[in-house]
Amino acid sequence: MAQKKYREEKRNRIEKIIERFGQTEVAIEARWRLARLLAGGNPQNSDLTKNFDDALELLRQARHHCQQVIDRPKETTKRSFFWNSRLGAIFTPPPPTVSNEELLSLKDRIERLILLISPENRASQQSNDIRLAKFVGLDACQLNYENKLKELMLNAPKPDPLEDNIELAQAIIEKDPDDKRARLTDIIKRYPQRDAGLQAMLELARILMEDRKSSEYRADRQNLRQESLDLLHNIISSHPDSYLAQEAQKTIDDNPLK
Repeated sequence: MAQKKYREEKRNRIEKIIERFGQTEVAIEARWRLARLLAGGNPQNSDLTKNFDDALELLRQARHHCQQVIDRPKETTKRSFFWNSRLGAIFTPPPPTVSNEELLSLKDRIERLILLISPENRASQQSNDIRLAKFVGLDACQLNYENKLKELMLNAPKPDPLEDNIELAQAIIEKDPDDKRARLTDIIKRYPQRDAGLQAMLELARILMEDRKSSEYRADRQNLRQESLDLLHNIISSHPDSYLAQEAQKTIDDNPLK
């Protein structure tokens, strides 16, 4: 009962923020938080289909708003020039509410939650949707996060539409670098066309690019870059219009051949 009251109070607070600051950067994260609360809150006593649909609508609004803010460089440049040339000597220009790096990180969280609660991971059985809601509601910063993931795997139905996502979550928190690469590779092999398989490709490709930077040997650097590129091009060619394809292309652009 206390948990339900806490969620209702939290939802009311977030809704008030959206109502009051709906056209600002603050509302972007507020919509993401509300979507996560709807999709991952109290699965036993909820209309899960409506919760997921309402969450997706909030996430689409947040994505659109976030992209609009990210795409404002020309406007920002003009404003900066005005401040620097006219008023910069008198006043300090107002800082942006949210940095571009923070916006990109928020956009990533929005896009990944959209993938997670998409129809691919939702099933006709109520029990599967309850598991998805529980998974969405998990907090990776909590000490019992790893154990909660194991519990979800132990109670998994067959077939399990959520299996690839839970295994990906387990792989991402793996502390041993070699084990992490091995787990990601296994996910890619077993789920090449599912959303978690594609996310594993992106994660592994980025790890390989980082390994390349720290390698002392040119041949190893070339091999690591090529392995990474193969994964990234796979994402782009198989899902060219997806967010993951955009991230794959960005990873390529950020790691030119040297």
